[in-house]
Amino acid sequence: MGTSFNIAVTVTNTGSAYITYINNHRSVLTRYCDEGYSWRVRIYLHPDLGPNFIRALAKQEPLALKDYNQEMDGIAKGKFLVLIGVSDIFAQGRMEAGMPIATLDPRKIKEGSDIGCVDGALTMFNRAPHPNAAKVYINWLLSKEGRTAYALLNGNISTRLDVPTDQSPWRVPIPGSIKTYTRAAQDVKDDLRALLREAMSMR
Repeated sequence: MGTSFNIAVTVTNTGSAYITYINNHRSVLTRYCDEGYSWRVRIYLHPDLGPNFIRALAKQEPLALKDYNQEMDGIAKGKFLVLIGVSDIFAQGRMEAGMPIATLDPRKIKEGSDIGCVDGALTMFNRAPHPNAAKVYINWLLSKEGRTAYALLNGNISTRLDVPTDQSPWRVPIPGSIKTYTRAAQDVKDDLRALLREAMSMR
């Protein structure tokens, strides 16, 4: 059950000029691990990007890391110009701490962003000691009050249309965005992994 939307995040160093195509060696830091799957699917399925863009990106020899702290430190120190598919929670915390980084608003770039699900499951144990208490809590969590409190806490956009979005307007899904949680998006996983292996081996 999807309860919140999420979009892929791109972060830049505010000390450098924004450029559409980055040609510097290792200027792009990106994630090729499973947790960055949604942004890769968006690029793969995007009609203006697709496999050729992924191959071109790989030729720029992006550095792939799995450590959010290392990513944020690298972008803040100017070691990298752009992070793709980064954790917005880490980025937000670093921005609030005064680091010279900024997230790119997907509403202001031609390619937009994808729409994925976060916090997508609620589980209630079978034969739990207090099933009625769990039902009361779940009903509250999915209510307007519960979803509003949760959205304010984590900044994500609720799937409920009556929950305010002004805490993170840039996270509101853009009409026509690629949905990375659909069966069709999941079905390209093997082809995408093969393409990533091919593209990274050509560097």
